[in-house]
Amino acid sequence: NELIIEYLSCLRENSFARDIDGVCEISTPFLDHHNDHLSIYVKKANGKFLLTDDGHTLADLAMSGVEIKTEKRRELLNGILIGFGVRLGKDDALEVEGAPHEVAQKKHNLLQAMLGIGDMFLTARDYVTTFFIEDVKLWLKEKEIRFSDNIKITGRSTLDYRIDILIPASKQEPERLIHVANVVKRAEVQSSLLTVSEIRPVRETSFKAILVFNDEEGKLSPDLETALRTYEISPFPWSKRDEYVDVLKN
Repeated sequence: NELIIEYLSCLRENSFARDIDGVCEISTPFLDHHNDHLSIYVKKANGKFLLTDDGHTLADLAMSGVEIKTEKRRELLNGILIGFGVRLGKDDALEVEGAPHEVAQKKHNLLQAMLGIGDMFLTARDYVTTFFIEDVKLWLKEKEIRFSDNIKITGRSTLDYRIDILIPASKQEPERLIHVANVVKRAEVQSSLLTVSEIRPVRETSFKAILVFNDEEGKLSPDLETALRTYEISPFPWSKRDEYVDVLKN
């Protein structure tokens, strides 16, 4: 009981409220990934209280390079919101509404959602590669480049190899097989080398092999680039993607 009392006292002593044109801003002891205190805003609406983050959570993610604009990211976001009973309001604000006696629990739910969204999108590395593939596919769609994704092709060993993105052949260019890597490490390059060496001898038509990598997460070392080019795999740094539109679209 003493520990609970001390914890509640800590919350009380490190929470601050102020009035902003009839809206109550509450600064809490909880920290985001910048180590800044999370703030929520409370106002009366139709006899109830509306609690919101005023759009700061998703705006901060966007400024950090994580925009919730692909289907997978939206599904993940909705799962978090549903779990805490929070909705997405105007201007991407996280919102929850409750009667006066529910405010404490609603405030807790909103803070949990704010923390959960930040953690899921910025620290859960299992999602990062999936997010990057989604970004690549979204860019291809924006540039009106035709492609298929998640294709399996049988190699000479009779084992199947997964191709992240396949762009069909055209009059100007052969088929293009694309592997996507958020962080280009030796294991990723070795996987690409094995896939190409397995597929190329049995593929009926010629193709170009491309490795798209997120050079904002790390540069391609000279020895790995040499290995890729030895196997005729073109490295494609994401920061220079607009230079590759014609190669992929034609």
